[in-house]
Amino acid sequence: MDIFALEVSGVGGVHAQVNYDATKLSVTSVTAGSFFSSTQSPIFIYEDNNGTLDVYVSYLGPEITVSGTGDIAVVVFNVKTSGEAIVRYTSESELLGSNDVPIKLNGLGQGVVNAK
Repeated sequence: MDIFALEVSGVGGVHAQVNYDATKLSVTSVTAGSFFSSTQSPIFIYEDNNGTLDVYVSYLGPEITVSGTGDIAVVVFNVKTSGEAIVRYTSESELLGSNDVPIKLNGLGQGVVNAK
């Protein structure tokens, strides 16, 4: 699953929080996407708390930001049991511009993993 930013401008940092059904899914890996690629590597940290995944990406200093559309992180889940599992962004997710100024989110998404 990609954690994705769509048509954003002046982003210097992201906190993406994703809830998932830990009885049906487990996180296998989380890797940085290509959205924050530039001449300076960003800080990339994630924390998986058995049903809640927090991903943090940030540049050091206010002078570097990114704009556009792209993948922030790539999450690979392991399926524990068959059936549908909802994966959704929470309201704790946020984009930050330079100097940690919040950028308004126009919507948060969700998806369904249908394992057989």
